[in-house]
Amino acid sequence: MFDENTQNNTQSFAQNDSVANTQTENTPTVFPDTTISNDPVSPVTTPDPNIVLDDQKPADSTDNSTQDENLISIKRNALQQLTPLIDHLNQEPEEKFKTMLMMIQASDDRTMLDSAYQTAQKISDEKLRAQALLDIVNEINYFTHPTKNE
Repeated sequence: MFDENTQNNTQSFAQNDSVANTQTENTPTVFPDTTISNDPVSPVTTPDPNIVLDDQKPADSTDNSTQDENLISIKRNALQQLTPLIDHLNQEPEEKFKTMLMMIQASDDRTMLDSAYQTAQKISDEKLRAQALLDIVNEINYFTHPTKNE
């Protein structure tokens, strides 16, 4: 019986070796800088992260800060121009309130809170009006509570 078990195990190992050899022969070799591609003509290579092409160089931080300053200036000007025109927008009270709240938050202009409050009171849906009034309270809290840096 011992010889029979040994013989069965030996046959199993032999079968496993032939399967392993078959798999190895059919498995493509992958090199460290190459990815497997379905196109046998042109392998896809992984770019070296240490090589930076001229068109891939990050923008200079001074360029970014100048661009940011320009964008902030445009935003400030647009908000100043929009403020007197807000009543000309053809919006329902809910949408007008959302627009006003966005403008208040974008500009930190507390002078618009009274107008936003008046608009919130015109919202007919009680749930939306309650949310708008809560937003007004939150904005007032933001403006009236001192920050940690003060």
